[in-house]
Amino acid sequence: MTIVDSSAPLVVVVGATGNQGGSVVKALSESSAQYRIRGLSRDASKPAAKQLSEQGVEMVSANIEDRSAIDEAFKGADIVFAVTDFWAHLNKEKEVNDGKRLVDAAKAAGVDLFVYSGLPSFSKISSGKYTHVDHFDGKADVTQYALSTFGKDHFKSVQAASYMQNFSSLLAPRKTEHGYIMAYPAPVEGKIGLIDLNGDYGLFVVAAIEHRKETDTEIPACADEPTFVEAGKTIGQAQSKEIMTVEASREQFEDATGEMPQSAKDDLREMLLSISEFGYFGNADWRKAHQYLSRKPKTLAEWAKTADFPTLQ
Repeated sequence: MTIVDSSAPLVVVVGATGNQGGSVVKALSESSAQYRIRGLSRDASKPAAKQLSEQGVEMVSANIEDRSAIDEAFKGADIVFAVTDFWAHLNKEKEVNDGKRLVDAAKAAGVDLFVYSGLPSFSKISSGKYTHVDHFDGKADVTQYALSTFGKDHFKSVQAASYMQNFSSLLAPRKTEHGYIMAYPAPVEGKIGLIDLNGDYGLFVVAAIEHRKETDTEIPACADEPTFVEAGKTIGQAQSKEIMTVEASREQFEDATGEMPQSAKDDLREMLLSISEFGYFGNADWRKAHQYLSRKPKTLAEWAKTADFPTLQ
């Protein structure tokens, strides 16, 4: 639970009004342990930030590009949860620099545990076959920098699986003259790791904090791992629709992604290819951390029963 007792650990949550940060704040607030929570937002005067303030979260305005603002926000922190947003700018170098700036500020502040929303490197997992998945490789670079800065006893990388919410947007079923179709530029018998971002990601971060010695340095935050075909069938059953999953050509995929920059299209296409061929986390055991969660995370079937699918209406 969130309290104001000065003896409780102070957890600073970067991006507290965002999806991942918000999930972390929620999980910390629901924990049986006691925490003081300080949330960082670009604008702490916005409604989402004010709502967190009303719930007992100390909200602070800070831009992660402003080192002095970060230094001030991290003062007195015992634990920092940090997240960087590649999709806000589509620039791997910027994301790595943003991540390193957060690492350096946390180290300078004397933070005891730095938790980063990292991802594995698909360049590494694929042995150099897929080298354009910048939003994975950039976070992997930050992860390695943070590990070398803090050491394994003071660092955790909590790696979010593909968001189930993507099936309501980017990966959503589309209505065609042949019925509802989910199309991917990859073999559809490959498996995809999934997590309910808003509801369950924070559970894994809290597990990393409260079971620090028992959990690995890199923790897959994953609740389910169906094949692409199974995912389509599961969503179809939950929504009483018949959905067919097919492999699309590169051209079809790029047409479907519209005006997205080519670098981003290459990123997503190679991500899906690598996931299908090598798995989302490579050979890592994504079930391992489940024993330390405060509750069981939702499966895709459970999430899909109540999720909103605009393209199926």
